[in-house]
Amino acid sequence: MYDYHYYVDAIGFSWDSNYDIGDNKDEGLILSFKTPVHLDSIKYSLDAQSPIEILGNTTIPFPGEGEHTIQICGSNFAGDILQSELRYFTIDSKSPEITIHFPNQSDSLGIIAPRFYISVDEANLISTWYTIDDGINNISIREFTGYIDQEAWLTAHEGPITIKFYARDILDNIAHEDIVIIKEIVKKLYVNIIDQSFSSGEFNITIYVCNESNIGIYFASIRIYWNWIDVSTDIQNLGSGLYFIPLEPITVAPDEEPIVLSMTVSAIGYEDKYFETYLAVDPDTLQKGKEQRGVPLLIILVIISISSSGVLIGTVIILWLRKRKIE
Repeated sequence: MYDYHYYVDAIGFSWDSNYDIGDNKDEGLILSFKTPVHLDSIKYSLDAQSPIEILGNTTIPFPGEGEHTIQICGSNFAGDILQSELRYFTIDSKSPEITIHFPNQSDSLGIIAPRFYISVDEANLISTWYTIDDGINNISIREFTGYIDQEAWLTAHEGPITIKFYARDILDNIAHEDIVIIKEIVKKLYVNIIDQSFSSGEFNITIYVCNESNIGIYFASIRIYWNWIDVSTDIQNLGSGLYFIPLEPITVAPDEEPIVLSMTVSAIGYEDKYFETYLAVDPDTLQKGKEQRGVPLLIILVIISISSSGVLIGTVIILWLRKRKIE
């Protein structure tokens, strides 16, 4: 057994030679009315425009999208003018169109909720909202720009998150547009200097790289420059977050430029730790102290820590002590 589908476009007589199939498709808006008196002349006015004469119930061309008014007026044989009340109606033939300007597809963000900016093409908009958990929680918005709800963002899982923006018009047509971004909480690294020895023959430093729970990071990558020379290949990974850094001894007189020590510590899933240190090692002081472990012979003038956000923190320090944490 077969299913057949058909539709009636129009019914015409055989002598209607001007009719083609499809002529009545989307023909217009039906205008139907009743009047208790006989009218000699009938007209209608759309949106307060000049009246158009008609014979009776008819079909008028579709007006554009939006709100409209229509009114019927007429006159009898005595010349009396009669008119109907103003009738209001709305034409809304399409669903809202949403454009997401920000965030961008696959943007990566941290614990701060992302900013959004959308536009909605809809003359008869009723409501807009979004969800970041596939509709479990819908958050209404009145403005097309702002920030995703911070509490909802904090409770959202890490990884890809689909933000769905919705819009509803006056006829309950609903449209939505999606964007996928990445929530990635970057953890912080901590660097501690736990041992050091300085003499005319060696400058040695041992650091401990750990997370906020004081668990050593054994897979850290360290890039270090000693007076602008890359000495990263000399670093020895002792395991359990311990790294031994041998440096070529350099001394400077009090009136000379200080030594520059810069270091970047990286680890997968953690925010990079970068800092610069300006050092002044007086050769006379070093000679008096001879070779001593842990003795604060190295005088630090300034340490500058630069975070991933670009914030610079400067501190004046006189002595480099044991087990000092670099924040």
